[in-house]
Amino acid sequence: MKASHLIKKTSSGIITGGADNDPSGITTYSITGATTGFALAWLLLLSTPLLIVVQGMSAKIGDVKKKGLTTIIEEHFGRKVAVISMVSLIVVNTLTIGADLSIMGSVLNSFITFIPSVVFIPVLALIIWYVVVFENYKVLSKLLLWLVVVFLAYIASGVLAKPDWGLVLSSTLIPRIEFTPIYFATATALLGTTITPYLFFWQTSEEVEDHTPKSEARNKFLAVAPGFIFSNLVAYFIIISTATVLFFSDSPIENFSALTAADISKAFIPIAGNGAFLLFSIGIVGGGLIALPVLAASSSYAVAEVFGWSEGLGRKVNNAKGFYAVLTATFFIGTAIAILKINPVTALFYSQILAGVVAPPLLILIIIISSSKKIMGEFVNNTLTKITAWFTVGIMTISVVLMFASMFFSDIF
Repeated sequence: MKASHLIKKTSSGIITGGADNDPSGITTYSITGATTGFALAWLLLLSTPLLIVVQGMSAKIGDVKKKGLTTIIEEHFGRKVAVISMVSLIVVNTLTIGADLSIMGSVLNSFITFIPSVVFIPVLALIIWYVVVFENYKVLSKLLLWLVVVFLAYIASGVLAKPDWGLVLSSTLIPRIEFTPIYFATATALLGTTITPYLFFWQTSEEVEDHTPKSEARNKFLAVAPGFIFSNLVAYFIIISTATVLFFSDSPIENFSALTAADISKAFIPIAGNGAFLLFSIGIVGGGLIALPVLAASSSYAVAEVFGWSEGLGRKVNNAKGFYAVLTATFFIGTAIAILKINPVTALFYSQILAGVVAPPLLILIIIISSSKKIMGEFVNNTLTKITAWFTVGIMTISVVLMFASMFFSDIF
């Protein structure tokens, strides 16, 4: 692989990884550290290779079939299954967009207090919508690579927080299960925001839109790995920092619903001091600028594929009216959700729990497709990939089941 091509693929992977660390991701990892300490560090370590395998399979499907994921699901499982998959994706994406816009508006309101957050929300949505529809989102996303600096600040802050590294290491390498609703809810949300449904569809569609040669399908796991390793490394240090600053503080957070954006921003105190909230806000708004177009577009791809419409962010509006109509509607509904008087931190957390519930059935379809020699030919999954993928489904399903089971024994929700 030529150096220039490798750089292109790596930067693309970092952008996709950055989308995985959107406001919902940052918030979920922060809640994980603030409410469970280092207890779920092992699960994030485990989820990293699982995420790489899942996204690698999604990318391979796009490379080999040159079709979006929803189209392939319809071809091999029928229209009903495709529609259910589409609707599930849209519900999760739209709720996440609403929650993302809500916290973005909230942090901006903290700096410009005379403008209500309900004013910022539609303005942000309109700006992002305009760039995606009438400008070039890929140019914007590459410009936002500077956000890597903000994400690196999380790593530095985690180190400067001076955690108990012995406890961090043992929590990372030795699973510690706590049979409480908050533990399993947080585990489900962590898995849902890491191995997240919208990235399955986005990854496949981007491979098609980029006209990636079929021959590159063999290298997909290697191609997507750098971005997602970096993404999860950042997430790991978000957990370390928030756990040290909040969970192990003199006044620990007893319930995630009591958390605010100001609380979560304290993760940056070890490196930024009084500027912690500013740095946090830059990460939230910048992460949203990367992720919201990906969320909206993945919904549009799914709908366009079900109805056989022209699709793609590379197309002009007149050449893909249905695709852009869905994208516009997604932003509009997401904005309507965002202006409801709901705690944005709580809304983001619940949206990622829902993502964790929706992901396993979608993963089953992806595994069956990418493991079928009839569909994938010589690019079919090998034994190790299949074992890893089914293990991913298993651990996500167990987390969901234990979450619902534990709810019967507590009134935490």
